[in-house]
Amino acid sequence: QQKELTTPDFALSVEHWKTALADYSKTTLPYDFTEPAVSQRTYLGDVKSFSFDKSITNHLRELAKSHGVSLYALMLTLFTVLVYRYTGQTDVAIGTATSGRDKRPNLENIIGFFVNVLLLRINLQDNETIISAIQNLMEVLKQSTEYEIAYEELIKIINPSRFGRMPLVNIVFVW
Repeated sequence: QQKELTTPDFALSVEHWKTALADYSKTTLPYDFTEPAVSQRTYLGDVKSFSFDKSITNHLRELAKSHGVSLYALMLTLFTVLVYRYTGQTDVAIGTATSGRDKRPNLENIIGFFVNVLLLRINLQDNETIISAIQNLMEVLKQSTEYEIAYEELIKIINPSRFGRMPLVNIVFVW
């Protein structure tokens, strides 16, 4: 693992993330309660799960197919738009889980659970169509996966404020 931190690819990824996150501000959902003091927080998150009936799922698959994207990419785009609507922030940052194996061939033959949080920073506009939002997200996904580094390393590089919060992302999309 230490060797990976000195490769030219890693250095290129570091420069990408430093540039991409230069003026970064974490996306924060509005509270429906008064936020407790840091010393009184439980840090227990919440999971909101839901499912669509088969006809809606089929319509969503067709919509994704008609725009040449996966159902995951379509749902991530819709989720990003939802976060934008809730927060009013046009610069939306969402984490998503990746296998963490793509950039690390030394893990290919190892059995185990390897996961990495991939930071996606998507800029939306007030009058943006869902089609342009999909295209925007696909470009962000492409760049983020191309320059993917371990989330822990990204935190070390960016060195964000950790005052009572998860560094870099507050919102994670799990599919």
